[in-house]
Amino acid sequence: MTALAEFAAPPTTATGLLLVDDHDLVRLGLLTLVQSHAADTGQHVPVFEARTLAEALDLYREQRHRIGLVLLDLHLPYAHGMSGLDDFLRAWPKAP
Repeated sequence: MTALAEFAAPPTTATGLLLVDDHDLVRLGLLTLVQSHAADTGQHVPVFEARTLAEALDLYREQRHRIGLVLLDLHLPYAHGMSGLDDFLRAWPKAP
């Protein structure tokens, strides 16, 4: 087993992606990349966006059954570095 496999979330059927970044351009770039890949492969990937950790926590609470991956900026305002990730995992310890 690889080191990454030890930290992997359990398999999920949720295909959605939660993008958490305070920069609109970063979220737009990632959204475009995901949508382009999904279109090329004939898949549908719901993408949810949040600008702050608080928005991400609320959105994840509402849509967690649809979210299979969370991409979290580690330099969000008011949630610098690993503290934002710690806060998210404290609220949702099984989040992907």
